[in-house]
Amino acid sequence: MKRPSRKIALHLTPLLDLLLIVIFAQYMEVRQQETSTLQAAEAAAESREEAVTRLANLQEMHELASGELARAQQQAVELSMRNAQLREEAMRTEQALEQVRAQQRVVGELLTELYAIPQEDVERILDPTREPPIADSPEAQERLRQRFREMAEQDSGRMIMHLLSYEEIRKRCDVWKLHIDENNVATLDTGSRTFRFRVVPEQFEDHVFGLYKSLPQPKGLVIILYTYDRDTRVSITETIGQALQDLVGRMREDSGNRTRFEYADLGIRPE
Repeated sequence: MKRPSRKIALHLTPLLDLLLIVIFAQYMEVRQQETSTLQAAEAAAESREEAVTRLANLQEMHELASGELARAQQQAVELSMRNAQLREEAMRTEQALEQVRAQQRVVGELLTELYAIPQEDVERILDPTREPPIADSPEAQERLRQRFREMAEQDSGRMIMHLLSYEEIRKRCDVWKLHIDENNVATLDTGSRTFRFRVVPEQFEDHVFGLYKSLPQPKGLVIILYTYDRDTRVSITETIGQALQDLVGRMREDSGNRTRFEYADLGIRPE
């Protein structure tokens, strides 16, 4: 006896709805993942650009630092070389200074010895009977004697200062030396030139004035130191002394008073 067949009826609509829901959920998940991936990619790209920018900045800073380091190293080398040169120059300067000090000591000692004039020579120079006398009174003679003693007793440092002071004075004025010897031959030393000529009293002023005109422009002050030998005739020495008084005024006027001319009669020159 056959069994009766059973019919199974499937309702597909709910399954289809479920399938669509699953597919849509997966689709949404994929879209969300794509969005997250895109955002992550954009963030990664931005990070990469920032990293590239920072790397470029770091490379530029590195190059600048390398340049600064190279310059600093070069400066250090130059400074080291300069310091070596300065040390060498300082050593040479110190050696030169020591040589100058030694020379000054020697010069000072020699000057002190040179100014240690024997007393008999001092008395002869200060002889009141000489014409013209060096000192006009006993008080002036005593001051000169004291000055000689001081110069003889000075140490080398003070003698050097005395010499330097004299040289500074010479820089600001000209000192001419006029000497008449026993044969009536005059020697005029202007520092730059020396003239020798026989003295003719009537022509002396014009002759020396002509020599003055041949010289360069003198300094603002010219001092003529006049000396003569012991055996020079008095008539000659007095005539020349008078001529010098007129000569200095003539030269001053000729210079337009730009130069002052003076003379000093020092008398007999010590032998």
